[in-house]
Amino acid sequence: MTADTHTPDDTIAGCAKDCTGFLHAISSCECSDDCQPCIDHEAAEEAKRAEREANPPAKPALSVVRDEPEPDPFAGFWDQRESLSHLRDFARARMASPWAVLGAVMGRATCSVPPSTTLPPIVGGEASLNLFVALVGRSGGGKGAAESAARDAINFGDLEVATLGSGEGIMHLYSQYGTDEQGNKGPQRIRDSVLFTAPEIDQMAALGGRQSSTLMPTLRSAWSGERLGFSYANREKALPLEAHTYRLGLVVGVQPARAFALLDESDGGTPQRFVWLPTEDPEATGDVPDAPPARDLRAAGRWLTGPLKLPEVIWETIRANRLATLRGETEALDGHSLLCREKVAVALCIIDGRRVVTEDDWDVAGQVMAKSDETRTAVQKVLNDEKTKLSEARGVAAGVQQVVTDEFVHDRTLDRIGKNVLRVIRQQGGELAGAALRRTIAHRDRDLLDDALTKLGLAGKLTRRQDRDPFGQTTTHYRLPQ
Repeated sequence: MTADTHTPDDTIAGCAKDCTGFLHAISSCECSDDCQPCIDHEAAEEAKRAEREANPPAKPALSVVRDEPEPDPFAGFWDQRESLSHLRDFARARMASPWAVLGAVMGRATCSVPPSTTLPPIVGGEASLNLFVALVGRSGGGKGAAESAARDAINFGDLEVATLGSGEGIMHLYSQYGTDEQGNKGPQRIRDSVLFTAPEIDQMAALGGRQSSTLMPTLRSAWSGERLGFSYANREKALPLEAHTYRLGLVVGVQPARAFALLDESDGGTPQRFVWLPTEDPEATGDVPDAPPARDLRAAGRWLTGPLKLPEVIWETIRANRLATLRGETEALDGHSLLCREKVAVALCIIDGRRVVTEDDWDVAGQVMAKSDETRTAVQKVLNDEKTKLSEARGVAAGVQQVVTDEFVHDRTLDRIGKNVLRVIRQQGGELAGAALRRTIAHRDRDLLDDALTKLGLAGKLTRRQDRDPFGQTTTHYRLPQ
């Protein structure tokens, strides 16, 4: 075997300094430059480096975590009934919000029902179908478009529509003082049903905010179908409406930042009497569909006089909630909310072309009220944010005012001390040592004496001289200018 040929045994003991291939792989070698194991190992390492440079390892892909969008709880709402999908399609064909159109249609639907048709006396007495709807959105955000689309989407027959006025004016749209066919003078009924509208909540707020205004109390009573009327000495103004003899609907446009007109009435239960629905449609696209044919429900059937027959589940739900309220349990819902849901269930039944309310009407009404709660909560948040901003602005203004006030008071105090300093120095012949001057100043002013002296010096009303005695002590003298 030649000297330059390595065998396995040579690999273990082939180097003059006992270096092995294994040893070369893990440590530095101190053998000669012609050690073959070293040369082979270095060549192999160089090949590996070249391979790594030519084919660098792929960088691991960055993992992007995206927030999953919240599932839309109302995604299937419009497809569960043909009447609802009709309203959605009609609304989008007219570029209006489906929810707002539904709200306006519900107001029209209930106004098509005679006032003698009522809800059964589950709690207390019979209740009215009079329905109030708040269409929530920016000014010019689509309330008018929604009402127009609602009028054209479903024909309920001739409905009287009027702009909301005063509480007394409401009754004048139902009755007028006059003479009947027999010659008897007194209130004469001219209509039984009116759908009132207020394009902007500011209008309603202005009417309700007038001194001695009766609008808001009248509306609360009208929602329940109670007797409306006031006592007047003038008989021509006394136009009472007896309970459940009038149908009244109300559709109001509400700008979120201006909704205090309704939400501030929460103690009276006004906001709980409204169905709150948005005038925006986040799912609207630029592909505007054709409007489906209008539906005609004028011949859907006659209504019976008296309380409607409702499914047992409605009775059970309302009674259970009323029992919780009587017991003072905090989880009890507002009774107005459930009564509002009853009215919505009847409205959905009418829109579906029926006269008998079903359990499904009650379930779908629950979905509408959930949307109403969501919308009202969003409005309340906007108002809370506005109140916070206003409070912060007032706080900043108050802080600035306080700083200005403090600076003014401080400046006046320095002027007062300065006058005393000048008076004392003048009494002492025009010059006085600092220590003697300090003793003449009231204790309450001594902390501000240096500031007062500085202000006098800057104004040229006082000069300062410092003397050093033989012991190195410095004495400050203040004198009036010559």
